[in-house]
Amino acid sequence: MSADEPFIRHDGALLLLLLQGCSIAFVWLTVAGIRRLFRALRRRESPLLPAALLAWGATVAVYAWGLILLGFADDYYEDRECDKAVGDRTLIGYEPTFLPLRFGCETDDGDVVQVIIPGWLNPSGALLTLCAAVLTAVHIAQRRQDR
Repeated sequence: MSADEPFIRHDGALLLLLLQGCSIAFVWLTVAGIRRLFRALRRRESPLLPAALLAWGATVAVYAWGLILLGFADDYYEDRECDKAVGDRTLIGYEPTFLPLRFGCETDDGDVVQVIIPGWLNPSGALLTLCAAVLTAVHIAQRRQDR
């Protein structure tokens, strides 16, 4: 954040682009995961790949939920939430990030208070990412072992 733009917000075009990509990825991962799950159950195969696909889909869905919350937050709502969060301290700027997904209100004492994005969203996304990565790694290891 530069000194001449202390109240910079998330880039709207990038927000829409990410939301569109998340929507496409979520639908593809969910449909592929469900199709492969039924195929694995029918053939009595390991459900690791379908579980990994569904976990990746859940990860994308959690991130997309945060993007939706940011997309619906207009200037007035962001200002009001920051004013409530900082209380008597002076608001000197915003600190928006896409990864992790945050909207911070910076105060004159150097503190950054997070608003708009619920506190559970980033830890949930991290946990789902970890689960999806572990399922993917175990599936890859199992496939290599079978060869």
